[in-house]
Amino acid sequence: MDKSLRITVVSGRPYFGFTPSYPHLALGWRKFEDISTPLGSLLLTFITSKPYVGHMGVGGVGPSRRVMEDLFAERSIKWIAKVKITKVEPDKVIYEDLNSNTYAVPCKRSMLMPRFMGPEVVASAGDKVANPANRMVIANRCFQNPTYKNIYGVGAVTAIPPVEQTPKG
Repeated sequence: MDKSLRITVVSGRPYFGFTPSYPHLALGWRKFEDISTPLGSLLLTFITSKPYVGHMGVGGVGPSRRVMEDLFAERSIKWIAKVKITKVEPDKVIYEDLNSNTYAVPCKRSMLMPRFMGPEVVASAGDKVANPANRMVIANRCFQNPTYKNIYGVGAVTAIPPVEQTPKG
């Protein structure tokens, strides 16, 4: 593999899924066992609108910030947080920071992750079951819908209450 290969992974806002897998997906790997090239030989950059890696749109889950920063550092994955993507070109991703300064990250491959939305079937249950903004099941910290006690959210379709408010950039 070309040692100068630069890959940029971008997540949309306000929600995104399983952040640790994005760089691996960008490289075409299906699971950790498929990795045969050390990530340290590649130049990976993860760009997110979130305040930090591991935030996951909910203020983190347990020690997710520290875990993600450690995992990224161990694998030499650079991260850029608190920014907005303004343009993607064939050889670079252009982004803007909170002070409206513009930057570009060169890349040979880019992977853009759009905003995560729940399925239409969840939204069709109405706004007491699904959050109209993202079509995810509204749930308390026990994954139970507060209006209909017999409905539980399972997996990534659940709008768990955030631990903290996500800053708007």
